Amino acid sequence: MFGRKKQGREVKRVAQTVPKSTCDSSLFSLSRYAAQTSAERQLYSALRESVPMIDAALGKIIRLIGGFHIRSDSAECESLAQHFVREVKSNGTDQGLHGFIYTYLDTMLTYGEAVGEMIPSSDGQGVAAVYNARLDDVEIRADGSPLNLLVCRRDAGGANPVKYQNLVVVSLLNQRAGTARGTSLLRGLPFVSGILLRIFESVKNNWERVGDVRFAVTYKPDNGVFSEENAQQIADEWRKAMRSDSVCDFVSVGDVSVKVIGSENIMPECEVLTTKTAEKLRAFQARGGRLIAAATLAPGLKADATLPNWSDAYPTAKKRDKEGAEADRVMRAKAAEVKALLGFPLYAETDNDAILVSVRSSGSGDVIFAVNDKRGYGDYFGPWKTVLDKGLPNAGEVRLRRTAGAVYDLVRHAPVPFSSADGVTRIPVSYETSDGKAL
Repeated sequence: MFGRKKQGREVKRVAQTVPKSTCDSSLFSLSRYAAQTSAERQLYSALRESVPMIDAALGKIIRLIGGFHIRSDSAECESLAQHFVREVKSNGTDQGLHGFIYTYLDTMLTYGEAVGEMIPSSDGQGVAAVYNARLDDVEIRADGSPLNLLVCRRDAGGANPVKYQNLVVVSLLNQRAGTARGTSLLRGLPFVSGILLRIFESVKNNWERVGDVRFAVTYKPDNGVFSEENAQQIADEWRKAMRSDSVCDFVSVGDVSVKVIGSENIMPECEVLTTKTAEKLRAFQARGGRLIAAATLAPGLKADATLPNWSDAYPTAKKRDKEGAEADRVMRAKAAEVKALLGFPLYAETDNDAILVSVRSSGSGDVIFAVNDKRGYGDYFGPWKTVLDKGLPNAGEVRLRRTAGAVYDLVRHAPVPFSSADGVTRIPVSYETSDGKAL
């Protein structure tokens, strides 16, 4: 950077990597290599523009690098170097080497490649400016070997090597084997970012539909005679109340109803029910059904029993992280509380809370799925006592409230011993590890 220039050598104060103003060439624009890399760069730029988290993360990485300070045994050399770092012109509008380096790092992290150039002074004795080349204007090639990189300037006739390679700085991030190509930090993000963009688009659409609340004001005259003047007056007063800079009340005389457009829909995380759903639940209760719900049930319905507070189902976070068995025990105790709230026996159940059953029926036949959920600490996560990752042997009895003429194991293709008395069928089951049966 500070080396002497050979005498008699022509020096130009124009960046070599800036493309010449030439007409478009369809032959060059159809180059597969150029089109492919240009498309990749456009994709990475679009990712940063569309997903603010990506842009912020890259900016944070660059800021974490911090600054630098040049030190020398010679106070005079150190003073000259620091003056250069502070005063050198960068990219036409900036001043100082820090801006050039930050832009250089930003380009390298985003695209995996970066090209910078030192522009000599008119007398050839120093550096007048530094310049960050646009990657669409240059092409990086291997000059006979991947160890020797050659920077070329793209023109209408093709890519031509810049004249003074010693004034150009090139960096490739995680250079791909056998090539002169770098790897962008964003290389694996297009798929994930596509999902994020769909989520953002969905949030935007939902906000436009129901987030910016719209109201329907309905006026029903008492005498059944519609008055356009009254309706217009109500509309004007409502508009004033909604557009006021301060909180206003809307007062009206007569049958005037105000509803939020779209409020009949079920929204996630909202403790509301549609009218039809509420009517179905009331009819279910009227037929003798029991409604068991959380304490946050919509006030228009009355539960026959209230579920326990599930936020207390686990021990404290610190304890839970160390004792997976204790968390499992507490959850099974909560499940027993829910079962007691039913107030009537289940059609299918077991005498072992670690054996889970489910029934599917067709005609006079039932299919029972019985799964062993008894687990302990294994060799993988066991030492940390956080996850019960090892299936343990278990045995119990499945009870079905009906009489049976035969029980058959659908997996083993064999009959299963059972007993049937007093309207209850009892089936013994046993397991060697985490397993299931279809009976």
